[in-house]
Amino acid sequence: MFLLKFTLTSIAAVLLLAAMSPSGGRISEYRISNSGRPVYIAASSLGAWSTDPQNDVLWFVSRDGRSVLKYSLVPGGSEPLSIASTARASDDAAQRESDDPWFTEFGSGKLATVGRNGTLQELAQFQVEQSELAVPIGPKPPLVLSISPLDVIVVGHDAVWFTEPTNRRIGSYASGKLTLYAATMTGAPLMVASGPHGSLWFTETVSGRIAKFQDGSFQEFADSLSASSPITLGKGSVGNAVMPARIAVASDGTVYFTRNWAIAVCDSRIGELQSTGKISYLHTPTPRAGVADVTIGPDGYPWFTEYCANKLGHFTASGQIEEFPVPTANSGPLGIAATSDGALFAEHKSGKIGFYGWRIVVPSHGDPGQTSNAASVHLKGAGST
Repeated sequence: MFLLKFTLTSIAAVLLLAAMSPSGGRISEYRISNSGRPVYIAASSLGAWSTDPQNDVLWFVSRDGRSVLKYSLVPGGSEPLSIASTARASDDAAQRESDDPWFTEFGSGKLATVGRNGTLQELAQFQVEQSELAVPIGPKPPLVLSISPLDVIVVGHDAVWFTEPTNRRIGSYASGKLTLYAATMTGAPLMVASGPHGSLWFTETVSGRIAKFQDGSFQEFADSLSASSPITLGKGSVGNAVMPARIAVASDGTVYFTRNWAIAVCDSRIGELQSTGKISYLHTPTPRAGVADVTIGPDGYPWFTEYCANKLGHFTASGQIEEFPVPTANSGPLGIAATSDGALFAEHKSGKIGFYGWRIVVPSHGDPGQTSNAASVHLKGAGST
């Protein structure tokens, strides 16, 4: 896909319902699409970004729901999937001015970033010096590599990390430089999360394990409940193996993860990998909840979606799980993201974004876990690099 164009559209955001929260806040739902289905979500200081791979669309929703922006990638086939924001509400004022997201185009094999004005930059091929990959034998021209990114996160202000399960690699892009790391493991990196002390954590396909990447090396942790049979990652394919999927890491290094078949079979378990290397599972109070995604909230504890039960779940300081219903029946919460000032966003299968303004109490020692309508306008992307 050599030419992309964004259509920036103002859409009437409808406040469907508001409900009281654990600390007296409110829960609001905003409809963004009648035909699409948001899949991934990223929270920023201004609102939430979401992807709709089915329709090749990005969405932005302000916190008050008054601004809902639709960015259409033209022509189709890019399948925007994972998305990550570069800004947090607790960052300095200069950083809050730029919360442009990075996202993966799973269908077209690109890493991309876009500004709210529609400026697009895509990265599909890179010139990599031979010495960055192997010891050169004689003079050779730079090697041109293509990437196949699936999941993406932003660490700090500008370091973008992504997974390439089809190539069994992870990659980083910072200050205009691409660095690739071969995952010489039994599995292939699928979803990624950042942890303390510069660590990165992954769920793996094929092996069904959890992997840690730090200081250039990998370490794996076995999950006895996951299958070791291969999973196909081709476009439009469905994997049959049960394995860890979405992942989040608390400030104490505890890793929490969901399973890839949780929605299909309404699995009620959420995985926990402790610093000892032991993996255990905790069950939600509601049977057949369908634990879909997990994030670390500003309170330092995991928050997760319960797709089948139509609820959000939360780990308390005592290790118990409490649940909160989504106001509208059959909303089907999927992805979840948190801001450092105490708000949560969740995607709903019904084509809505839920804003959970619960004013979650942030510990005094800081962030433990790491919003006018616009007229229609056509903008030309920056093209491929």
